[in-house]
Amino acid sequence: MNNNDVLRQLRYALRMPDSEMVAILAQAGQDMTEENARSMLGREGEEGTVICLDSLMAAFLDSLILKKRGPPK
Repeated sequence: MNNNDVLRQLRYALRMPDSEMVAILAQAGQDMTEENARSMLGREGEEGTVICLDSLMAAFLDSLILKKRGPPK
């Protein structure tokens, strides 16, 4: 399972629209458009799929945790 698979499964499990995914990435300081975010949701080998790098995945997960749990106290 690669980062794209994890990202896609999280998005569907949390019923997260593209705009929310972009907002979470923006919170982590990642400049991303909805089109770029959608390109990372494709399966490996599909045309137009962009590989989600480890650094981007880490930033997404950190921001997702902060969004769901709140900032540390």
